Amino acid sequence: MSWRWFVAFGITWIMVVVGTLIVSLVSAEQAGETGIAGEPGGVRIIIASLSGAIFGLPGVFLIIVGLQKRQTQNRLRNERTAGQE
Repeated sequence: MSWRWFVAFGITWIMVVVGTLIVSLVSAEQAGETGIAGEPGGVRIIIASLSGAIFGLPGVFLIIVGLQKRQTQNRLRNERTAGQE
């Protein structure tokens, strides 16, 4: 699998996590306004931030793996071209 795929999957994963968190925060705010749920104050934002960090980690790891594969491929390519000279 190309390093570009890893980076693309990582970015996509992070975007999905952020989008999901935004939707959940908006719906939690609407529930608080209608009286369905109590107003938890800043706790909601703290939990959303921690959840985003935890669920976003696989995306970050995919990006790191992709960039490491790219670095390895470039190093091998440079070694091959140096060996031909």
